[in-house]
Amino acid sequence: MIYDHKLDIRFVRIADWSSFFIGIKETGGLVFTHVGVLTDPDENGVRYEYGARLHVDGSLTGRPGVQRRPLDYAKFEYQEPVSIPVTAWEHEHFWLAMDRVAGERYSQRSIFGIAVHFDFRDEHGFICSSLVDWGFYHAEMLPHELRGSERLLTPMDDYYLCLGLRDGRNVAIN
Repeated sequence: MIYDHKLDIRFVRIADWSSFFIGIKETGGLVFTHVGVLTDPDENGVRYEYGARLHVDGSLTGRPGVQRRPLDYAKFEYQEPVSIPVTAWEHEHFWLAMDRVAGERYSQRSIFGIAVHFDFRDEHGFICSSLVDWGFYHAEMLPHELRGSERLLTPMDDYYLCLGLRDGRNVAIN
């Protein structure tokens, strides 16, 4: 396989109420409460974060949900990027999946479900991690063992998934 593209996934910690509920499930020192994917640079060289957010901060549409936002749309307590080498086909299909759900609503039910360890899966809405996993699924990058549970993964689950995808491909990224 020729890994001639990359996906830049950004993991952050934010202090807001939805992050509080995500943090309830997580234990340990490092806790990421949001994940988004960075777009390729546009014609002006500007990159955005594409993701699902409950809050309208940085929203280019004035609504919460699935959309792109400026990279500095919020004050992050901590952030860490993970670059995953991908083939041209994976890159194309990941972004086609993202384009198909642009404007979809944010799933507050799913956030509550994470906090209480119950599947309140919302088939017509996304949280940040389920959006990224949606892209992985359609690019055929989601490990077989996780298919069907992609709407239940948290940002921390995705962090470890992305490290595995990156390290498992064992190639350098330019």
